[in-house]
Amino acid sequence: MPDSDLRPIWKMSVESKDIWDEIEGDIEEIVVDSSLFLPDMFVVRLQVLKKDDESFPWIDDPRFVIGAKVVIEAAAATIRDPKGEKKGKLIVGEITALEPEFSSHGNHTMLMRGYDMSNRLHFGRVTRTYTEMSDKEIVEKIAKDANLTSEVDGYEAGIKFDYVVQYNQTDAEFLAERAKRLGYQVFVQDSKLFFKKGDKFTELTAEFELDDDLLSFRPRMTVAHQATSTRVVGWDPVNKEKIEGKSDSESTWNQGGMKETGGKTVESKLKISASKFCGCGLSDQHQRRSQRDCKGIVQRPEF
Repeated sequence: MPDSDLRPIWKMSVESKDIWDEIEGDIEEIVVDSSLFLPDMFVVRLQVLKKDDESFPWIDDPRFVIGAKVVIEAAAATIRDPKGEKKGKLIVGEITALEPEFSSHGNHTMLMRGYDMSNRLHFGRVTRTYTEMSDKEIVEKIAKDANLTSEVDGYEAGIKFDYVVQYNQTDAEFLAERAKRLGYQVFVQDSKLFFKKGDKFTELTAEFELDDDLLSFRPRMTVAHQATSTRVVGWDPVNKEKIEGKSDSESTWNQGGMKETGGKTVESKLKISASKFCGCGLSDQHQRRSQRDCKGIVQRPEF
């Protein structure tokens, strides 16, 4: 059975220098909050004991400054890894707030708060235009302005547009909108902004073993909302003609160990077919695509 008293093993570095051994005895709490659509957040609260020379350790520490890069890692001692040497990164971020608290009772604390690098894309709403630029160039410009590197997938992101408007949006909102129109994913890892095709999955994986570090496992398979094909119809205002794209349920996404998609299962097991239809207005990107490239806006497998 899994250990009931697994001991977490931590590591924390500031500006690439390990400080865990220094701060371990003064830690009151560490919180890491991960979100899919918002920047990941961390909080580190340290106990501060005033020294004889009237200085306050941690509060006066020159390493703890706004913008300092912080990496927090953790592991749990398990049967396979009793020393917790196989650590995983919980967050790579930067300090965005310092909150010392002084008390007349001598219970002083130092709180460091920060976010992952994607927080730079949430600073303020702006209105600006991009002329004669592709999505790839737009992403690269936004990443450069935020002091991030970038990686962009596919030729769809290379189509140039006469005029693109970012209207009263944060960079994060604007990039999410552009990604959705292409069927792309947008995310930040470390200090790199990724603008990737939606049918690509990263190599980041987690391994769990029942009776070791996995308490329970309850998979679910369903044919609900599964489509065997998708048809998208729009209107080209320039050429005054209908645009239509079709795609089957073939997918390169991870099927959870299954040999076929949900749509194919509906077709083969239930002997029926179901299609999804989208008659909404298409963006310029979709208007310029051929039928075989319409998969970016096709319903993804759901089981």
